Amino acid sequence: MKQILLLLLLFLLVIYASKSYSSELSSYEQLKQSWQIYKSYFIQNDGRVMDFYSNSITTSEGQSYALLRSVWLNDKNTFDNVLNWTNSNLKARGDNLYSWKWGENKNGEWTIIDRSNATDADEDIALALILAYEKWNDKKYLAQAKNTLKDIWNKTVVNIKGNNYLTAGDWATKDENIKLNPSYFSPYAYRIFAKYDNKHDWLSLVSSSYDVLNKASQQSAFYLPPDWCYINKKTGNITIDKQINPKESDYSYDAIRVHWRIALDYILNNDKSALNYLNKSTKSLIKYWEINDNLPTAVTIDGIIREPHDSYAIYGCALPAIALVNKKVGKEIYHKKIAAEYIKGFWANPKDYYSQNVIWFGLSTFYNIGKKPALSKRGLVNLLN
Repeated sequence: MKQILLLLLLFLLVIYASKSYSSELSSYEQLKQSWQIYKSYFIQNDGRVMDFYSNSITTSEGQSYALLRSVWLNDKNTFDNVLNWTNSNLKARGDNLYSWKWGENKNGEWTIIDRSNATDADEDIALALILAYEKWNDKKYLAQAKNTLKDIWNKTVVNIKGNNYLTAGDWATKDENIKLNPSYFSPYAYRIFAKYDNKHDWLSLVSSSYDVLNKASQQSAFYLPPDWCYINKKTGNITIDKQINPKESDYSYDAIRVHWRIALDYILNNDKSALNYLNKSTKSLIKYWEINDNLPTAVTIDGIIREPHDSYAIYGCALPAIALVNKKVGKEIYHKKIAAEYIKGFWANPKDYYSQNVIWFGLSTFYNIGKKPALSKRGLVNLLN
């Protein structure tokens, strides 16, 4: 019995020491440390990022996250390694976009499983390439970025009644009601794209992104963005399908990314459209936190809590948005749900690749609140340095 108690005490001391150690790190050092641990756990030597929760598949999203994180932390070796694997294995469509899913097929072969593109990954890869060009002054990165931007525009952007809209992928543009994913909207990226690609009206996507976000969120009882919505080719009406695919209308694992992306746009560009949206869209989350001391994982369009349990992914994404609107609640979420769960490189569940990524992006945004980093051709690369 005494041995069991001693072992338990030793375990608790290790946990306490780990948390105390992590709390002493500067914000930059914590992000840097978590990246080193993430690399050793999720990224193979050849540059492939593995999602252990989904049979070790690889997605273009996962590759894009690794590229963004490595360039922000000036990790050129990892950037080039991940980029090489991505180009060699996911760029097989005959264009400059990326197949979204790679893994083991029914025949036991490791190859592309779904050739469809996911626009969020394509635009994040293009952004990472531009930042790599800015940081390391190698024109090959910019050339590849421009090719990807050209195909993003030509294959995934649609014009409806004189307005341009970013769709979920080239596969989504064929039906009368075109599928959109609000969490793919990255206004800060479009502003950067416009500096390097004057052949396409990237700034028009800034205004249409905020337009779709507001119109879709207005249909939610709590003004929360849905995972998916639709725009009609003829009318331009924004609708949410809660009958055929009810969970698609939830504020859940996709939609949570809206908040850190829009928070980053506000921090970098001071756009009132961003802050106005965050004020409306975080109001219910703040109230929920003040009552329950946690946040729901999934909320239906009608305001029903579908999944009440904690998801650390949602805390990471909501953190910078809530902190911009309510500093007190933002600090509470940071200390109780983020800092308290960081143990030498991981937040909460070490196997949860998605949470490790979005918490990292949310924190990198949160740490820059009030710092007003410059946004220019050579500004965003210094976001974390």
